[in-house]
Amino acid sequence: MDRLRRLPDPRRLQGRRHRLWYVLALAACAVLAGAKSLTAIAEWAADTPEQLLLQCGATLRDPDQPYRAPSEATVRRILQRSDGDALDARIC
Repeated sequence: MDRLRRLPDPRRLQGRRHRLWYVLALAACAVLAGAKSLTAIAEWAADTPEQLLLQCGATLRDPDQPYRAPSEATVRRILQRSDGDALDARIC
């Protein structure tokens, strides 16, 4: 997680709901669990228990709402815009 936190976020500050490293951590967990597409990653994340979302870095925007997984569109945008070489360098 510490290595993912150091990655540069390609998104604008406006409109960010989820931290980059949170989405990347969920995507990695989903792939390790067998997800083979962006849709499968998002579906896996949506079905993930709140405790695992929290362990991957979920934060509350509203105390009256549960922790939320990123939408498929968010997963897709982040994975498409992320620097694969920088991610590989951080993880390896």
